[in-house]
Amino acid sequence: MHLVCDLIAFNSALLVLFLFAWRFSGDSRWKGWTVYSILTALLMMAFLTAFGVANHLGGPAGAFEKLASLTRTTWSAVIVAKLYSGRRLVQTET
Repeated sequence: MHLVCDLIAFNSALLVLFLFAWRFSGDSRWKGWTVYSILTALLMMAFLTAFGVANHLGGPAGAFEKLASLTRTTWSAVIVAKLYSGRRLVQTET
């Protein structure tokens, strides 16, 4: 059951990262976030692939799972910090 829930959570996180990358594309106020979001998703996929291989071969699978979580959590913390500092996802009308 743990692996099923992980699969749902990690796939959802990857979907969110790609959706945010799409949202940030072309928005000069979020310059660099398209690339950052895509790189975060790719790094997560690499760690999750390493998790699957290590899990199959009896290696340190948990470490790769935690690295994938840390990658996602870091992205989330940075975007929340940006939003708390006053940056908006939608352009405000003046």
